[in-house]
Amino acid sequence: MKGSDDLSNNKNTAGGLSIKNDDAGYHVYKAHILLSSGDVEGAISEFKKAINIEPDNGSVHYDLGIVYRRVGKNRDAINEYREAIRMGPDKMEFHSNLAAVLTITGDHAGAIEEYKKAISIDPSNPVLHYNLAYTLESVGLYEDARDEYEEAIRLKPDFEQAKFYLSMLKDHANKK
Repeated sequence: MKGSDDLSNNKNTAGGLSIKNDDAGYHVYKAHILLSSGDVEGAISEFKKAINIEPDNGSVHYDLGIVYRRVGKNRDAINEYREAIRMGPDKMEFHSNLAAVLTITGDHAGAIEEYKKAISIDPSNPVLHYNLAYTLESVGLYEDARDEYEEAIRLKPDFEQAKFYLSMLKDHANKK
């Protein structure tokens, strides 16, 4: 039967694909199903099981970090993102998500560093430049922020939010 548990051979089928219960992929799959049904704690438990099986799987740490961030467990999210980066330092999204949660927790210097790492991996991403600009502006680095807003707009000329914040920044500078 498709999608049923077969406990006698320790396998499950998902869309005709046979997955063993002791496989990290099985637990990640189950975690995503639990998330889609709203069972966040169950999903966290399944991600942890996957990590116990494959502790060096950066993508699972990243997914768990996303869930922790979603439920406001920012310290846990930071730890999981750092683990993901340790295993996949070339993954832009690992750095970008770590930067976002560092910003939330007030670690602006750490966030700026992570946004810069993300940009070094994907320099043509206007959202990364925008997020870095916003963070730079929040700590008073207005010239650097202006440069990053301008880069975001250069990369995406219709980036209205970046245009708005750049104009606000320029207005602020003109009033000094």
